[in-house]
Amino acid sequence: MSSSRPDDIFAAIKVDDDSYVLEWLSRPGTLDLNQGDGHGFTPLIWGSYYGRVNMVDKFLSKGAIPDVPNMGGDTALHQAASCNHYEIVLRLLNNGANVNATNEHGNTPLHYACFWNHIRVCQLLVKQGALVMKANKFGDSPLSRARGELAVGLQQFAKDCGQDLSTIPYNAKMEQRTKADMQMKDKNMEVELSSIAKSLKLGSTPSGETWKASWSGHTVITKKLKILEVNKDKFRYFLQEAGRLRVFGHQHILPVVGIVNDIHNPHILSPFCSRGSLFEVLHPKGHKLSDLVRLNIIKGISRGMQYLHGLDPIIPRLALNSHHVIIDDSFNPMISLGDARFSFQDNQRVYYPHWIAPEVLRLGWDNINHRLADMYSFAIIMWECATAQIPFIDIPHQDPIVIGRTIVIKELRPDLSIVTNLHLGKLIDIAWNFVPAKRPPFDRVSPIIEKLKH
Repeated sequence: MSSSRPDDIFAAIKVDDDSYVLEWLSRPGTLDLNQGDGHGFTPLIWGSYYGRVNMVDKFLSKGAIPDVPNMGGDTALHQAASCNHYEIVLRLLNNGANVNATNEHGNTPLHYACFWNHIRVCQLLVKQGALVMKANKFGDSPLSRARGELAVGLQQFAKDCGQDLSTIPYNAKMEQRTKADMQMKDKNMEVELSSIAKSLKLGSTPSGETWKASWSGHTVITKKLKILEVNKDKFRYFLQEAGRLRVFGHQHILPVVGIVNDIHNPHILSPFCSRGSLFEVLHPKGHKLSDLVRLNIIKGISRGMQYLHGLDPIIPRLALNSHHVIIDDSFNPMISLGDARFSFQDNQRVYYPHWIAPEVLRLGWDNINHRLADMYSFAIIMWECATAQIPFIDIPHQDPIVIGRTIVIKELRPDLSIVTNLHLGKLIDIAWNFVPAKRPPFDRVSPIIEKLKH
């Protein structure tokens, strides 16, 4: 370790100054952990590059997002895989890192690990779902970059993991969306209503009226928030609360990118995804999804919730249900932070009781464990994905109050016998346990889901 005092957090990581990092993390108003240096390298990316396992653990525990890229599109996982830091690769994957994240050239972490012949890292990445035939911009797959024994062994290992060894073409459209999201991160949080050009009304939800719109060169969803009663004391926290919803860089989180901070006409903006909500994909639109796609959607939601539950404090008033999960063109699920309610909105009324934990229906949101309630909601979503049916649709009079009371009084659960994947059925049964304390946390559920076969 260097004897001189580092100038900043990035220098401290380089010289392995653990005490400086600890002191920096404890400062009030510390620099955003997901903000990079002049080249976009965040503390987590630098820690992963230099192999600072303890620092990486600290950054992740403080809310560092594994998938925030640098200016070249490399994530922390790219750097750790390239430098053969096995333990850091493992930690990043356990914290929801996108194993198939691509940089500006279309290279994934596995491309790097194969090129540098890091056999154990390659095997770990493939075991966690890294695609050996995913082509970059130049048509090269990770397997084509492997040499000698690694090439032969990795091909067989991928087969044993159930991978199809057909080439997966480079998806330019997906990379453009990722880049656009990160560009929006650099925009001002507060925007003028006049800068938003609404083009198509998408519908009205309990929390507001949603439109497809253009803003600052990007296609977005803008929602005009409903306020039953204007409360100036609570509304003054709008900007602060919305700031916590600007979670960029996570594959399974859809952030709020801006707000119109007007008490008489409040709006929030989120990135636009053409497929709409998971509810729309599973039900009205009649998409016939393969078992593999359904399972990948479940995996993605679990990873997103695992990250959100790692925040301290967690984001309040975010009800998990299939209306609040957005699906992109590649059927990647993203938890919509734009559907969180703000303190100045009506937070007692229940609009989607089908997914809400019974203890919430009985006691309200203020008197329960939110993490355990979210696990119940996730169980309902798992059942919904597995069966393509709307939960509790057989209850007469589909009125929210009637549905909620019926679920609580009769202690109802959806019919588990129609879930054909027995392992998934067992997990659902544990996750919606009648006793909230017996429901597992997401950091225990996510690894189980990773191992499920479709």
